[in-house]
Amino acid sequence: MTSMRLSEPQRSAVKMLPKVELHLHYEGCIQLESIETLARSGDQPMIRRTKDLYSFNDLEEFLSTLDWICNLVDSEHQIKTLSQSLVNYLRGQNIVCAEIIINPSHWRLSLDSLLLPILAEFARAESQFGITLGLLPSIGRHQKNADAMQLVDWCVSNSHPNLRGFSIDGSERGGSRTDQFISAFKKAKESGLGITAHAGESSGPQGVVAALDQLGIDRLDHGVRAIEDPALMSRLAAEGIPLNVCVSSNCHNMYSSHDQHPLPQLLAKGLLCTINTDDPAMLDIDLSSELVAVADAYDLSLGDLKQLQLNAIGAAFCPLDVKAQLAELIENEWSAIT
Repeated sequence: MTSMRLSEPQRSAVKMLPKVELHLHYEGCIQLESIETLARSGDQPMIRRTKDLYSFNDLEEFLSTLDWICNLVDSEHQIKTLSQSLVNYLRGQNIVCAEIIINPSHWRLSLDSLLLPILAEFARAESQFGITLGLLPSIGRHQKNADAMQLVDWCVSNSHPNLRGFSIDGSERGGSRTDQFISAFKKAKESGLGITAHAGESSGPQGVVAALDQLGIDRLDHGVRAIEDPALMSRLAAEGIPLNVCVSSNCHNMYSSHDQHPLPQLLAKGLLCTINTDDPAMLDIDLSSELVAVADAYDLSLGDLKQLQLNAIGAAFCPLDVKAQLAELIENEWSAIT
């Protein structure tokens, strides 16, 4: 990596430049005003003061808040509205390619009522705005393999061009619970879905190894605790496994500061990293500010940030011709800024 801080014009340009985000949770993009509207429409009291709703002590409290928010939604119309708000957020950030993770276990809607309206809105946004969008249904580690197989079967039966991958998320504490999902992930991979997994966040390197060996992942969400195992680091670099890193999110619940985060070491070891926000509404961040914060913390140049965007294109689950178009767009527009 070069050592050159962003100039003020470059910092301002980051928001306007085209960007790619691969580690973004649908549930974590719901804005506070939308939650207030949902609560009022369902005559539900807020569980905390609105300004404190996104204050958490640990990952478990974070996940329980997600469940409460998602259970406010009881109609396809509300899902359509939330999906339109998400698309508007992405467009405001000039995110030209995004792959969105959604875990149906947080929601009380059926798979059809939850996922089909999102896919329809994603297809509409692609056609109307030229933004490349993928949906990645995710199983939770607290669930059973039967749940995972049901979700995979739904994905296979509802083949859709915006249905791009299959994921696993949730707390890794108390055992990774990865091995029970082997058959579901095998079927997902055989059906052509890209495979990703949250690992190496609340678990150590063993969670990453399990995701590699048991689930056959194409990329990792988080994965940062691989830094604790030099042999694993070498393996990730050799196999070209991308890491969708969320620095601010990690600093919220894992590391005390940017100085403690291993991103510089991961990059120095040749790992393919991307920069993401994880849950931007909950963390009160966006991809533009995250990129600038990462550049400031680790003395990255605009060229370094461009390379991280190109890494994301390489790791995306979209078709190869779309990747080529996106890579050309990123290369041309980022290189034009001096």
